Amino acid sequence: MTNSDNGSILQEIVNSVAKVYGFTGLLFTIIKTIVKVSDLTEKSHVGKYKVKSYFVMIFQKDNQLNCEFADQRKSVLFTESDNKFFSKTLSFKIEFMKDGSGQVTSAILNFHGQKAEAKKL
Repeated sequence: MTNSDNGSILQEIVNSVAKVYGFTGLLFTIIKTIVKVSDLTEKSHVGKYKVKSYFVMIFQKDNQLNCEFADQRKSVLFTESDNKFFSKTLSFKIEFMKDGSGQVTSAILNFHGQKAEAKKL
């Protein structure tokens, strides 16, 4: 049992048991490689994005890209590629979209497989 309304820890418990006992078909661990991108690349992603009726802020703090949602959830973003980032604490991925001149114009947000486009303001 967990003393929380956030059940995301349950998948980690299942993963741990499956790994220790060698169960097949239950281990759903995703391994990602964190890559380093230039500071200029990260800065081009910084801004305010509008998704439907709420906003997402992308900002730099302590030389790392971060996000903050309208409901006050915050998370550090880790770099998967020049335009793809993910959170270790939230089930969240973000892919930044650029126009022909290389300017970031929007982002595709992915929460638990639910995708939404966010326009950069």
